[in-house]
Amino acid sequence: MTNTDIAVSDFWNNRCCLVAGGLGLIGTELTRKLLDAGAIVQVIDSAIADIARDPNWIADPRVKLHRCDVREPGLLASVLPQQQVVFNLIGLPGHLQSLKNPNADLDANLLAPIAVLQACLAFAPDLTQVFASSRQIYGRPRHLPVDEAHPCAPIDLNAVHRLAAEQHHVIFSQVHALPVRILRLGNIVGHGLHALDARQSFLAAWLGNLRAGRPIEVWGGEQERELLDVDDACEALMLAAEKQLAPGSIFNIAGAEAIRLKDLAQRVVKLAGSGEFVVRPMPAHAMQIELGSFRTDISRARRELGWEPRQSIDEILQCILQVR
Repeated sequence: MTNTDIAVSDFWNNRCCLVAGGLGLIGTELTRKLLDAGAIVQVIDSAIADIARDPNWIADPRVKLHRCDVREPGLLASVLPQQQVVFNLIGLPGHLQSLKNPNADLDANLLAPIAVLQACLAFAPDLTQVFASSRQIYGRPRHLPVDEAHPCAPIDLNAVHRLAAEQHHVIFSQVHALPVRILRLGNIVGHGLHALDARQSFLAAWLGNLRAGRPIEVWGGEQERELLDVDDACEALMLAAEKQLAPGSIFNIAGAEAIRLKDLAQRVVKLAGSGEFVVRPMPAHAMQIELGSFRTDISRARRELGWEPRQSIDEILQCILQVR
């Protein structure tokens, strides 16, 4: 299945949508899907050079790009009243980086996202909000698979700030009855992955080594991980906006198959047709943020959203390996 095969409903035809953080991996692909479904889209992104996509891809006249911070004076006050759905995807990846630069992470992953939330309350309290949280907020699993009731115990500041932003959304939805939906997204990869940016995914670092003729380094190797295709994530985001849900509803969104990292590296090398991998002990700096094996319970999303991950691990890898 190709990245254009996601089924959409008439819900999106001429619907006005704001994608905050729309030049990132998820935001770019979500904007494409919304346009394909007939939506009218505005995008806000601060366009940080080494994270954002090239904004020149936006050629559709229905897209208006605001290349600035969401806290630009007067911006949200003028934009939000025209919208019917806002996707709040604002944030920076990087768990080790959050420990090195906590203030920048606080700003990007807490203060900026809740600025959108507060503006929605002030200027457009009836519009549907879909907030992209992270499965990293659970910390090290106490049981597998991890469901939405699992305790949240973040082990790095990136996850702490994302959890705090999520909790703001939950409380605002409870106190003010805002139509907020929260998706705890798994390890997202796909055809838009920055091949050399390990902040997005360990898989990006692997591909960087592979293309440079270096061995893929697998740290540990026995830990299980799930890969969530970016198109599957976009479908979940769109379904969360379409459905009639209780304010503050929370859903796990993850790939269907868990695989050991050393087995995943073997598949990467096999599908690439060249290269090799080596298994090394976990470095001390990486051990600080290592979660161990992770498997996610996505039964609530299946039941209430009608969502199912479509892409297999091999399909995801084949797509990524085509990117240059």
